[in-house]
Amino acid sequence: MQNRRTNWEPPPESAFKLNFNATIFFELNRTDIGVIIRNYKGKVMAAMSARGPTIHSSEEGELLACRKAVEFAIDAGFSRLVLEGDNVNVIKAIILRSQHIFAGECRGRY
Repeated sequence: MQNRRTNWEPPPESAFKLNFNATIFFELNRTDIGVIIRNYKGKVMAAMSARGPTIHSSEEGELLACRKAVEFAIDAGFSRLVLEGDNVNVIKAIILRSQHIFAGECRGRY
């Protein structure tokens, strides 16, 4: 396992940073999810944790965590979110999917 030290980067003043993570406990048949929302000053605005079913890959766990995080943020009334997770493949998939959705919306309007 590789130890990495990263620095938290604040979102723009008009946005909130939505960090999410999933930890898989195979021996306990569960996945734990953590979510934290911070403003541009780093102040914690909201946080939540949840327990989910056993997930069989880190990508699947992170995608579940991302979905739960976005649902939580919307339910709590937050908008203008900057998503941040620690799985590069998941972040790339979210960006790619978002680009396809946006392109489809643009084509549908013109």
